Amino acid sequence: MPMLLAGNLFTVRCTSCGFIEENNDSPICEALRNRG
Repeated sequence: MPMLLAGNLFTVRCTSCGFIEENNDSPICEALRNRG
């Protein structure tokens, strides 16, 4: 069974319900646009 050691920058989890999905958008949300 493979184990994820370092995490995945594209896997996002909802903090309310725990739903997990892959998100390859850049930026990941509008609040992060033009930051960094």
